[in-house]
Amino acid sequence: MAEASRLPITPWQAATAAERRALLGLLDAAGTVGGAEAAWWEDGQGQRWPADGGATQDHPVLRWSAPVGAGGGATLTLALAGGAPPVQSASLQALADAGAALCAARADAASARHEAERLLDAGRAASDWLWETDVEGRVMWMTESILSATGRSAAAELGTRTMDVNRVRTDEFAASYDRYVADRAARRPIRELVLDRDTPTGTITVSVSGNPRFDADGNFLGYRGATRNITAELQAKEQARRSHDLLQQALEGMPASVMISGPDGRILMANRRWHGSVGDGLPPGCDTWEAVIRHHVRCGHYPDSVGRDDEYVTWRLAQSAQQAAPLEVRWKQHWALSADQRLADGSTVHLSIDITGRKRAEQALARADERWRYALEGAGHGVWDWDRELGVYASPSLQAMLGYAEGELPMSVATWRSLLHADDRARVLAELARHVRGGSATYEVEYRLRHRGGHYLWIHDRGRVLARDDRGRVLRIVGTQSDITRLREADQALRDKRTAEALSRRTSEFLARMSHEMRTPLNAVIGFAELLHLRGEYQAEQVEHILAAARHLLVLINDVLDLQQVEQDTLPLSDGAVDTGAIAREVAALLRPQAQKHGVALHVEAPGTAAWVRGDAQRLRQVLLNLGSNAIKYNRADGEVRWLIDDSDPLRLGVVTADTGPGLDAAQLARLFQPFERLGREGSEVEGSGLGLLIARRLVEAMDGTMTMHSVPGVGTRVTVWLARAAPAPVEAPPPLPAPAPRSAPTRLRQRVLYVEDNPLNVLLFEEALRREPGIELRVAPSGEQAISVVEHWTPELLVIDLNLPGITGTELLRALRRRPALAAVPAIVCSADAMPEDRRRALAAGFDHYWTKPIDVRALPGAITAVLHGREPQRAAPVAQRAAVTRHTTSPTSSATSSDRRSGPTATPTGRP
Repeated sequence: MAEASRLPITPWQAATAAERRALLGLLDAAGTVGGAEAAWWEDGQGQRWPADGGATQDHPVLRWSAPVGAGGGATLTLALAGGAPPVQSASLQALADAGAALCAARADAASARHEAERLLDAGRAASDWLWETDVEGRVMWMTESILSATGRSAAAELGTRTMDVNRVRTDEFAASYDRYVADRAARRPIRELVLDRDTPTGTITVSVSGNPRFDADGNFLGYRGATRNITAELQAKEQARRSHDLLQQALEGMPASVMISGPDGRILMANRRWHGSVGDGLPPGCDTWEAVIRHHVRCGHYPDSVGRDDEYVTWRLAQSAQQAAPLEVRWKQHWALSADQRLADGSTVHLSIDITGRKRAEQALARADERWRYALEGAGHGVWDWDRELGVYASPSLQAMLGYAEGELPMSVATWRSLLHADDRARVLAELARHVRGGSATYEVEYRLRHRGGHYLWIHDRGRVLARDDRGRVLRIVGTQSDITRLREADQALRDKRTAEALSRRTSEFLARMSHEMRTPLNAVIGFAELLHLRGEYQAEQVEHILAAARHLLVLINDVLDLQQVEQDTLPLSDGAVDTGAIAREVAALLRPQAQKHGVALHVEAPGTAAWVRGDAQRLRQVLLNLGSNAIKYNRADGEVRWLIDDSDPLRLGVVTADTGPGLDAAQLARLFQPFERLGREGSEVEGSGLGLLIARRLVEAMDGTMTMHSVPGVGTRVTVWLARAAPAPVEAPPPLPAPAPRSAPTRLRQRVLYVEDNPLNVLLFEEALRREPGIELRVAPSGEQAISVVEHWTPELLVIDLNLPGITGTELLRALRRRPALAAVPAIVCSADAMPEDRRRALAAGFDHYWTKPIDVRALPGAITAVLHGREPQRAAPVAQRAAVTRHTTSPTSSATSSDRRSGPTATPTGRP
């Protein structure tokens, strides 16, 4: 038995050199066909040859055995390691048989010839064809199976080289040719060289693999290998890729989250909607449908799973397995309609559509229906029911709504028609007829019904046909009636309010735009006129005319803005105890230069007791300035103006302004408080806008006071402002002034000011105003972008910025400059023609330190800028009459003058925020 199991002719004992080469060649061919890393022969005892045929411990080994000789008993085994399961198992078996036949050639020549024939037959049947080349790469031998694939016989291929009959592809397989060239040059195995080849039936794609051949002395003899037709394989792969792309495009086009899982539950593909919702934030390794469900359950994304995680997971996976009907699932803060469809191959399509909007609408509808039923039953809305056989029913609440006790109102259609308002009757009956004909799902209309008291109520009537006979005639209609009179009135009031608000907004926008557009040229007119006046380059009287006209126009602009704010109740007012005596003395001091110019004496009579009222000190001062200015302007030469306190009312105090002017008759008093009314003085030399008195009265009324006027022609006029009495305010020590922000002392003789302004006239005026100031170095930038460029190489110590710049705004520019450490604490001033309070508030909130409204006073400008540069507040406002500015710290050198009949004098002092 032992002898029978051994090879009769062992390769390593009795084989000739030719037999060894043949056996090695068969191993090379087997390695090529099987794509193996190693190949060797084994005998029945497991002995290997060659002994170094390749390591096997890391690779699976496949074996093909064949009997040696016709007698059986002994076997020869072909072993391959490190390759994929071969497609051409028959060819490998044939190679094993050939090796066994070779070994048994001397014992059984007939068996060897038979095995050779089997190898030839296997080669013809296979889709691969085997070949052998010489050193130059020319084909020396090839199996006839090439004929069925290429239409050329093996004989026709003899003497050809690989690239004589094939060509390199230009797609992703092009790199295989470069590998082939390198491997051939290094005499390494050739693996999967993919080429195109023309045949009589068209172009095919082939894959070429081979192993180098060497003789016993190691001399290179050529290659032996196999070529495989892979055309169908590539076409199948391309078709699969296209199908995959089409499927992905279809999934992306669906208005739903879609995911496909394989038979094992693993995620195969999904669209972006799925990845953006269910697939968002999945941890690594969470690649199955069950893992996804469990992850979201743990995260609490399924609200219905809280407290019963495992139960919910089991239920949800069962829905997928059973292919149940689509189910509604709560997902995070949303609702989804989910459906799972099992495919024939065991895969499952998981589809989810967001129905949150629909669910919320359904819930809102259900809540509205509940509320409506509750309101209908509990709020006493009327119910009516018309039946062809039973007649008309009206609920007690419906009858009460119309002012009737139950049973007092005759129940009939004629009664209802008689109560309809004549203007509504045709419309209501037409709507009812349309519903009866089937033209609407419900009957719903609003109209007026006459109440028992004779007035009309607005009714919301709605109903529906509930029954028809077989001919379509209406048998029954049921509906409700609601009294919507108050709703109608409220709706009309709301529409009126919105109309008024819209008109107010448009008015405010117009006035703001008008103010801005007029202040810009006035800035140039007043500014350059003041420069001419200061330098004496023209006749002073002519320049004074220019200044007077421009200031009058500015007064008019300011008065219109004030009036608009008072009318809209948007003027900010404070409420506190005000010392009327102190206010009167301040007003007299402010008006004394004007009085001296007109030759009028001023007297303030001290009250016998403390005279305190409740109001806004600044606005009371503004009112008394207006009254006092008028009393001076319209007085006679050598006349007088007196301020005194009237304490005749126990609840109120009166602040009286009395003059010795020409007085007013009753007709004039009736016209006095009309806008722009100046009682025929429009063409006189007395300046005024005709708005000051109207503004003064509205300010008094805004402080819950009244203004009375008594005038006697030829004697004078007495105007009294009545306000509620107040207890004197406690005297408190003034709080210490905050320490000024530390600023480094100037390190240069000239301090740098950057002015950002796009209007050339404004720039020229600013430059002229500062031209003679040797301590100021001024640079101008016409835009925010250029200002940023300037500070790249020049650091200013003061920023003066217009808000309305081309490109970025002044506010945006300030934010950009503040980001620079060197400019983070540099004082910044707005110099703008925007004069509305909200403009000031926005600018100060954005980080500006001061807000100067154009026109600017060129005489006060140098001093104001110097004061800000040195961390001080300007000591006075503009020399012309001006309104107190709204800034964080100080007033501005602006010419925003109020009318001279309200406030005057070159020493007007700042009073803080208005």
